[in-house]
Amino acid sequence: MKPVLLAALFLVAGALTGCSGFEINEAICSEGEEPTWAVTNTVGAMCVRDGESPQADFARYPRGRVPVWINPPEGYAHRTDDGDDLYNVNPNDPNYPWWDEVVAEHPEFACDGASEPLTEITMEPEGKLSPQVSVLHNSVGNRCFRFDWSENLGTVVRSDLTVHETHNGPVWEKSGLDHNAARQLLRVASDSCMTVTASLHVKDTDGKLTRYQLSQARVRHTCNDY
Repeated sequence: MKPVLLAALFLVAGALTGCSGFEINEAICSEGEEPTWAVTNTVGAMCVRDGESPQADFARYPRGRVPVWINPPEGYAHRTDDGDDLYNVNPNDPNYPWWDEVVAEHPEFACDGASEPLTEITMEPEGKLSPQVSVLHNSVGNRCFRFDWSENLGTVVRSDLTVHETHNGPVWEKSGLDHNAARQLLRVASDSCMTVTASLHVKDTDGKLTRYQLSQARVRHTCNDY
């Protein structure tokens, strides 16, 4: 089913959101339909009839939280067939501004820090105590990234983690200035090849500062050739 978008609606909707670059429009589908979004990637969307259950691996938006770009980034996937420069934003996109509300309605989308890592990427310089970027998952198959390290290594004073979807796809990022921030999970919902760029600054008991890093390390089981 194709969504119906009326340009006049967006002139009014711009005043309804405090998020720069977005407008809210609940009428991106035809009359009698409502939008749903794919939970395993950043671009999937589907209109379903009002009151109808979403298909498997799709979910409803929180009420009042269906945004479109005013001026979409270059290359952003087009959402309509009527020639208007309007783009719907899937909540898995790192630019979606109301993810906390999505998790409140769908707690199964949250990352599970207790799950076993799918894979671990050792940071450089490699050694017996080198930290790792661990890749976990939630109950719907999204990947969740965090730093793991031995407490004997020292005290974390800065952490930066960036996950890229290859071929000019979205970018997910998190940074912090202590242990707790480095342990926090970064949720990434992509079914495409992903790479990780990361740095972890650790100070040992003698005050020596060591920087561990990764540069565009591929994430196993996400790329066809790896």
